[in-house]
Amino acid sequence: MLTNDQNLPEPVFKALSSDTYSRGVSNSSVTTLIDAPQVKVLSRQHSGDIHEDVADRLWAVLGTAVHIMFEGHADGNYLAEQRLTTEVKGWKISGAIDIQKTEEDGSVTILDYKCTSVWSVIFGKESWANQLNMYSYLVRKEKGLDVSGLKIVAILRDWKQSESEFKADYPKSPIMVIDVPLWTNAEQDAYVLKRVQAH
Repeated sequence: MLTNDQNLPEPVFKALSSDTYSRGVSNSSVTTLIDAPQVKVLSRQHSGDIHEDVADRLWAVLGTAVHIMFEGHADGNYLAEQRLTTEVKGWKISGAIDIQKTEEDGSVTILDYKCTSVWSVIFGKESWANQLNMYSYLVRKEKGLDVSGLKIVAILRDWKQSESEFKADYPKSPIMVIDVPLWTNAEQDAYVLKRVQAH
């Protein structure tokens, strides 16, 4: 149940309440698969007991708005927001890939937009590699294309110019592109199978 503890105006409440996400025709999405199975089970069992204030949805909604803004400018060798679905051991999994860039050799570079914190960039996030390598798996299995690179386009919501000028390890811009390790095909296959079995 959504609450409005901050007594936000109705248009703001409606905007923050809106949720158009769909995992398509699948048993699970990539983002659910990389998470713990217990989270999904408990969320379903207690769906009627969970209360969320709309104010807590601000960053997620702003992240969606950023996706929509960038998506509208993808053309040429950039393909935006394609949802791919494949089957693993009778279990359908799907993922919506933010951007696929077709390189000159016909391979694909996968890019994912993240509205995130400076510290996520400085310390890195294992979940980013897990998610993007699963997207690579989907492209390989469903499109028959090689993936040559994985990248995060990080929008840093708490970036401060003053910090960037005096700290060596601080990001120099509020938006930056980060390379994510690309696993071997065998590593991707093993990880996807492990996550499906876990769920």
